[in-house]
Amino acid sequence: MLAKIKSLLLVFLGLLTLTSCAQATKKQENRNTEYRDKIKNIYKEVKTYDYNPVYQLKVNTNLCSYEAYINDILVDFSFTPGRTAGEQNIDIAQYILKSGKQIVRFKIYPKAIKKGILESLVDKNADFSIRIVHGRILQNEICRF
Repeated sequence: MLAKIKSLLLVFLGLLTLTSCAQATKKQENRNTEYRDKIKNIYKEVKTYDYNPVYQLKVNTNLCSYEAYINDILVDFSFTPGRTAGEQNIDIAQYILKSGKQIVRFKIYPKAIKKGILESLVDKNADFSIRIVHGRILQNEICRF
């Protein structure tokens, strides 16, 4: 008798669990649809232009660490131990707050020996180069939902 009650109780709990999971899935699907619709509506309100400039810093370092600033805002830093693998691209358009000349500043440090520890001096073979690149994104290249 006790075994039958336990079996019935387990079956009841199993059915209850399955039913509750099925309802949560429908709610989740409705939420996903609601969020997608909200994002589409917000995207429709975003102003777009035929010309969208892109500004980047292209930084190449060897045997040194650095901090990069645009208009006194820290935009990138590298204190990675070892050698870097090629040129680093840093998007800077979001740091350009007004038209005209911008202030670009770099601080060069000795290379990192390990995380949080730098050598005492900059290596005589250290190399640091920077390019400022300007381009544009055309209207039809922007992703749409």
